Amino acid sequence: MTSTETEWTPTEVAWMTALAAYEAGQCPRCKGVLEETTDIARDFNNPFATAVYLPAPGYPRMCHCCAAIDRSEQQTRAGNPQHPAAILHAVHLVRRG
Repeated sequence: MTSTETEWTPTEVAWMTALAAYEAGQCPRCKGVLEETTDIARDFNNPFATAVYLPAPGYPRMCHCCAAIDRSEQQTRAGNPQHPAAILHAVHLVRRG
């Protein structure tokens, strides 16, 4: 008789369930808590808002790593692959000179 060990312990299952619930409650773009970021009391256009989100000082900024990934994605799209969203891109920092 063969005994197999479960892949996850009950504690690990609880942690993963909690993580999934936490991530489901996050905005996919800013990672803010949706319950807070979608609250009408934080709407910039609401004159009765108790607080509003404003751009942080020093932003927007250019992420040069993201820009390199974007250039790679644009070059790939120009080649017209069948599934461009499925192509994984990577960049690395190369010293000049």
